[in-house]
Amino acid sequence: PNTARAFVHYARSGMYDGTSFFRVSQKYFLEAGYLGDWPQDSPNRKRQFALWPVTADKSDLKQERGIVSMRQAQDGTTSWYFFIISKDNPALDGKHVPFAKVIEGLDTVDKIADADVDGDKPKQRIEIKKITVQ
Repeated sequence: PNTARAFVHYARSGMYDGTSFFRVSQKYFLEAGYLGDWPQDSPNRKRQFALWPVTADKSDLKQERGIVSMRQAQDGTTSWYFFIISKDNPALDGKHVPFAKVIEGLDTVDKIADADVDGDKPKQRIEIKKITVQ
């Protein structure tokens, strides 16, 4: 699927390293992938990443706990923003592209979902050190 291939490319390029979960929405999902979120001393600020709009895949998968999805734009493409569903969220079914599932580490998802927030922004930065894809 296009969406999974794009995520793997972005993750392997190191693009997400040093970014954060910048949005924790009402304990339903945790969003990451904002590229302006790198710390000032991050080497990623000096790098150029190949970003391209990816035609969104069609999927009947439900936005259930542990699902990883790519945000979908109104024009039918996906961006590099991704989110993890922390609580079943049928309102998002068919609106964004699920492409993976957290198998181990749901306790970490729960800890992030329980972060203190101001609106939907975590009060303290929740950094993604590194994403590895095997």
